[in-house]
Amino acid sequence: MPDDTPKTYAPPKGARRAKPGRPAPRASADKPRHADQTNAYLEAAVNSATREQLLIMLIDGAIGFALRGIDALKAGKPGGEHLARAQKIVAELMDSLKPEIGRDLYEKLVGLYRFCIERLMRAAMQRDAAAAEEALRVLNELRMLWTDAIARMNVDGRPEELGHVPTNRIDGIG
Repeated sequence: MPDDTPKTYAPPKGARRAKPGRPAPRASADKPRHADQTNAYLEAAVNSATREQLLIMLIDGAIGFALRGIDALKAGKPGGEHLARAQKIVAELMDSLKPEIGRDLYEKLVGLYRFCIERLMRAAMQRDAAAAEEALRVLNELRMLWTDAIARMNVDGRPEELGHVPTNRIDGIG
């Protein structure tokens, strides 16, 4: 008598499984070669970067993820994952601030970073591209501000100080 019960496939122990509704994860052997090269390049860039360069790289990362989230929301797709990554980067930027830069500057920057985090959270939860665009505008302004401050520091010969950011420029953001 033949066995008519359906056979189920059990993956080998330790194999990665796909979540329901998602494609199976790629094995490392399936990963395109250029992905490894890109990761190696990024790792080398991060490891050799100065503090100031890392700051700009982080802001660029937050901007990039915010843009991807906005594009997804405008296309009617969920952009929460990208917006959450942007939030995490902004939170790291905020956590890395040191009060030694001056109380006024410190408080203004914390306020701007909090504003960005709140707008990115709202955008993700309410699928509101306009809220993410508000955060993006502030992030772009902060990038220009930090770039100017770093350039000024290098001219002044004080590469370790970030405390002389012109606060009048910060007052106009937000």
